[in-house]
Amino acid sequence: MNTLKTFEENLVKIAKKHQNMVVLNGDFSDRLGVSQFISYYPERSFKFGLSERSIVLAGIGFLLRGKLPVIVGFSSLLSKSFDVLVNEIAPFNLNVKFVMITENDEESAFLSGIEGLRVVKLNYDSDLGELFGEMLLEYGPAVLEVRV
Repeated sequence: MNTLKTFEENLVKIAKKHQNMVVLNGDFSDRLGVSQFISYYPERSFKFGLSERSIVLAGIGFLLRGKLPVIVGFSSLLSKSFDVLVNEIAPFNLNVKFVMITENDEESAFLSGIEGLRVVKLNYDSDLGELFGEMLLEYGPAVLEVRV
């Protein structure tokens, strides 16, 4: 089974446990593994088009309203909103979660230098559902890297 499909199935399962979880993404729902989530929870799913910075800032807004924001996007989402990660999310330990769909390790190298940001990478022995679930339970900003 491919990693993106596994993520998509786990996203729906985990959403049942986390009733306050919302998913924010761009225009590529089918390529990001969130289509099933949108089908099951349309009221908890928000599309922002190609406005990467707006997605991240909206995540902070959802957090302030008592939601658990999970922002799903390609690595460009995080690189284009790097200043928000460094200046607003990480230093204030905001509980905003990211799932970064990437094709190689080099795309996420810039994240390792952000103090206070937890980066979770899958390896071949990892259980994606378990890692994602743990990331949601641990308070604070975190990125789950899903390689496709």
